[in-house]
Amino acid sequence: MSAAALELDIAVPARDVHLALAPAPGRITAVIGPNGAGKSTLMEAIGGTLGAVGSVRIDGREIGRLAPHRRRIGYLQQRAALFEHLSVRENVAFGPRAQGAGRGASRRLADQILGRVGAASLADRRPRSLSGGQAQRVAIARALATDPALLLLDEPFAALDAEVTAHLRALLAQTLAGRTALLVTHDLLDVLALADDVAVLEAGRLAAIGPRERILARPPTGFAARLTGRELLTGTLEGGAVVTETGLRIPGRPDDGVADGARAMALVDPATVRLLDDPADVRRGGGEVARVRLETIGRLGSMVVLRGGGLGVQIEAERAAVRALPAVGEEMAVLLDGSRTPIYAGDHGHDEHDH
Repeated sequence: MSAAALELDIAVPARDVHLALAPAPGRITAVIGPNGAGKSTLMEAIGGTLGAVGSVRIDGREIGRLAPHRRRIGYLQQRAALFEHLSVRENVAFGPRAQGAGRGASRRLADQILGRVGAASLADRRPRSLSGGQAQRVAIARALATDPALLLLDEPFAALDAEVTAHLRALLAQTLAGRTALLVTHDLLDVLALADDVAVLEAGRLAAIGPRERILARPPTGFAARLTGRELLTGTLEGGAVVTETGLRIPGRPDDGVADGARAMALVDPATVRLLDDPADVRRGGGEVARVRLETIGRLGSMVVLRGGGLGVQIEAERAAVRALPAVGEEMAVLLDGSRTPIYAGDHGHDEHDH
């Protein structure tokens, strides 16, 4: 088991990426961000498949100029990419053999690790005969076989169905305990089931890093907020409300220390927003009315979600079917519940990592 310390400060000018990152040793750090934020660049630079300027260190040892196979890094991707001409056992034994272990010792280690990931019965089979979930179990075993200092997991469940993914999440939670790992994902369930910490990337930079609970409670970017099903609106704090550049006023509960006139963020849960047929309805329940133009109508489980102006409002599908909804492009009036909307500093969590 390895609780390696990773420290990196890299730049890839061609992609406008500059990332400085030091995830906590012995913990799984989920790496999240929109497409183009730098997630793949980060993984490729650490793994050695992309040239980058700067430093990549593991336990103080510079690995940035080493060939990929000499970096002691395990890499698990969306596709298992097993060697088709080798058996499952030989696939898992390949890494130890490449490190100098004998054939017999490598095969015994492979059998041991295949047993740990629930794939012992697959040892003599060829990759082409495996299901997607079976192949990914073997890929996990292969990644662990060299006792890597660091594990990189790049959306390892993206190509699998929900039931298989649930089993593999549980497996990884057990096998990665105490190891240092980076997990790139777009799925909140991966973050909740596996991650100890979360690193948020935005436009090729690190927006925030810290314990999962803190980052999810106060998301630093719109992408991070939407991952948890909420919307983040940024503006200036004025009298207990965030006033956006478009003039929307979002009432809420400011954190201590957020003063009037400061840049601030309001975290709005669509489940707390009510669509008004008549803005006069506000008289009965209190709150603040916002008027925005409807941009999209979507679905979230049993709910219909209307979005516009950076806000969302959830309506039960059966209720939406029998009431008149605004058409896309029309104005809608919504009631905002400030008592359930946290407001926090606009630079919350930037480049922080506290434990």
